Amino acid sequence: MNTARRYGKFVLLILTGLLLFFGPAGCVANISQQDLLTQIQDGSPPLVLDVRTPGEYREGHVPGAVNISVFDFRSRFEQMDPPKDKPIVVICEHGPRSSFAGFMLKSAGYTNVLELDGAMHAWKKSKLPLEK
Repeated sequence: MNTARRYGKFVLLILTGLLLFFGPAGCVANISQQDLLTQIQDGSPPLVLDVRTPGEYREGHVPGAVNISVFDFRSRFEQMDPPKDKPIVVICEHGPRSSFAGFMLKSAGYTNVLELDGAMHAWKKSKLPLEK
């Protein structure tokens, strides 16, 4: 693993710890699995950002999700440039990476940022639809 990637993982770990300590739940609201599934099935889905690694994403993701690894998040998300009030759901496998991405989005002025309840782990455990 190269030094930059190792440093990035270290910084992410520290920031995630700080977010958990200071309470990221106050920053980003949750969306239930069923509410997200209903919006997808109704044809009115929010922007779903899967911040897992490309390998995790290829193993199965929420239908319509866009993969932007948390390690590349800032630069790749800026290229998308969605409206600041557009609903955005961030997802990772267990929660810390999506909490970090959600915090970054809120800090950048996005006003409608949500995290998936139970993260991708719970989505798969509930046997909800996956796209590969």
